[in-house]
Amino acid sequence: MKKFFKNVFWLGVFSAVAYYGYKFYQRIKSLSNLHNTLPQYLENIIGESPKQKINLQLKSLVYDLWFTKETLEKNDNIEEMIREYIDDFYPAFKGMDIQISINEKSDDNETEEEPESDEEIEIEEEHSEDEI
Repeated sequence: MKKFFKNVFWLGVFSAVAYYGYKFYQRIKSLSNLHNTLPQYLENIIGESPKQKINLQLKSLVYDLWFTKETLEKNDNIEEMIREYIDDFYPAFKGMDIQISINEKSDDNETEEEPESDEEIEIEEEHSEDEI
């Protein structure tokens, strides 16, 4: 009898792990599809494909989108459209805390040099002291 309960226990544990693993797989797959299809949807509706950044946590989804200033001025309900799209086509995110952040794209096309790290500055100083 003890062996029977042990087998039932392990069957329950493996079933739970498989269930949550499958749900996690569905979320990752849906996230990948959302990353590919939402810009196309927004381009068809709004006329612009946004720059995007997605962060999936256990119980929340953080979605950052960047649009041009003109697009933000023309469409004031972008966040609502995105929420409806996610609710309609991605049921794997149902019940999750979805945070959508709509930002303005910066038009800085100039590439700025990154500041040098302290180690590089110290190395340059050492070489200059050796030359003196």
